[in-house]
Amino acid sequence: KPWRETRLAFLAEEVYGPLEASCALAALGRAVELWSVTVPWLEAAAVAGVARPAVALALLLGVTRASLNGTRRAASEAVFRLELEGREEQAARVRGAGRVGAGVVYAAAALAALSLLGVKLQSLLTYGGIGTLLVGLAGRQVAENALQGLVLLLTNPFSPGERIA
Repeated sequence: KPWRETRLAFLAEEVYGPLEASCALAALGRAVELWSVTVPWLEAAAVAGVARPAVALALLLGVTRASLNGTRRAASEAVFRLELEGREEQAARVRGAGRVGAGVVYAAAALAALSLLGVKLQSLLTYGGIGTLLVGLAGRQVAENALQGLVLLLTNPFSPGERIA
C-alpha cells in the first residue's frame, strides 16, 4: 500500500497538520500578548482583549478542520466499501449522513466561535427559535413533504422496478 493511502498518512496530513497550524497560531497570539507588556505605548489590556479570542479561535479552527477531515474520511471509506459491494442506495445514505455530520460540525463551530467572540448564545438561540417557529408555521406544508421524503429515504419501503399504485 502506498504511503499516501495509509491511515497514518491521513492522520499526519489531515488531522495533525491543521492542529499543528492552529497551535502555531495560538502560540503566536500568546507571544504577541506577552510581548505587548514590554511596549510602553501599547495597552496590554487592549492587546489581551484581541489576542485571547484570536488564540481561542485559532484552536477552534484547528479542531474543526480536523473533525471535518475525519468525518469526510470515514464517510468516503464507507461509501467506497458499499459501492464495491454494489449497494448504491446505502452508499447514497452514507453520503447524506456524512453531509449532515459536516453540517453539525460547522454549526457547533459557529456557535463556539460566536461564544468566544462574546455573543450571548441564549438570546441568539431564543431569537433563532422564534424565527424558526415563524418560518415553520409559514412553510408547514414544505416541511411536511421534506420530512416524509426523509422517512422514505431512510426506511426504503420500495425497491427499483416495483409498481406503486
